[in-house]
Amino acid sequence: MCSDSHNRLGVSRTGVVVLFAVLTVVLGLAIPAILAARESARKTTCQNHLKELGQGLSATATANGHFPAGTVVRKAIPPEKRLSWYVGSSPFFLSQEWVVVQMDDPWDSPVNLKPKLGFHQDADLQDVHEEDLRRLDVSRCPSTPSFSPPELPDVASYIGIAGLGGDAPRLPGKDPKAGIWGYDRCTRPDDIKNGLTSTMLLAETAFQNGPWTAGGAPTVRGIVVDDQPLIGPDSQLGGIHPGGCNVLFADSSVRFVNESIEPQALARMATIAGCDVETTNEQR
Repeated sequence: MCSDSHNRLGVSRTGVVVLFAVLTVVLGLAIPAILAARESARKTTCQNHLKELGQGLSATATANGHFPAGTVVRKAIPPEKRLSWYVGSSPFFLSQEWVVVQMDDPWDSPVNLKPKLGFHQDADLQDVHEEDLRRLDVSRCPSTPSFSPPELPDVASYIGIAGLGGDAPRLPGKDPKAGIWGYDRCTRPDDIKNGLTSTMLLAETAFQNGPWTAGGAPTVRGIVVDDQPLIGPDSQLGGIHPGGCNVLFADSSVRFVNESIEPQALARMATIAGCDVETTNEQR
């Protein structure tokens, strides 16, 4: 009896060990697959957000003859205090909705720190309903790691590409380093000599994110080519999805740009003239 009981206990223990080993292997294979599937879904959502923004910005260019300025230009206030292009262009990418703010006030004025979403069903109905709009879903990639403090509107994942250099948003449109966006300038599709399919309109970033309602660096930036790597964690672009970043081009197409892209190639895509630049290849 004791011998049989000992054998059964031994077999039982062996079975538990084998089962545990099998479960460990299965989980080791399943967890990365689950995480990869979730990241793939978030990446697709991110691309869809950019497509929505692209359709809205293209509609803006069609209606007005040019892409919008990078900030809402009303009173004589610095670009960093103005409202962003997200606010100014919202009727074009929010169907039957618009962002309700005080357009003449700075983005960080008390009333504008609490933007609202307005609804209407036809041109004769205004302000039918409003709801809080601290977070604008289309402005944020679901994989973005940072959040704004609760007293501010949520961060924007997508920035307008203003060209090359830290001063790019202030460059005149004829400057070879100018991109589509500027704090005050409005670029016509015909101005884009580099071609709509090859010129960046928006790119995602996890670097120094700021409120989606804010003008200035939170929503419009130039690319500093010598500050490399240009794409990846803690870099100027990307840092959200492994291996590169989603980019919206001026033709409304969305493509994933690999982080291994040559800096000169990315620089050409950042300007409306397809500017060629020399780089020092210094690393961050």
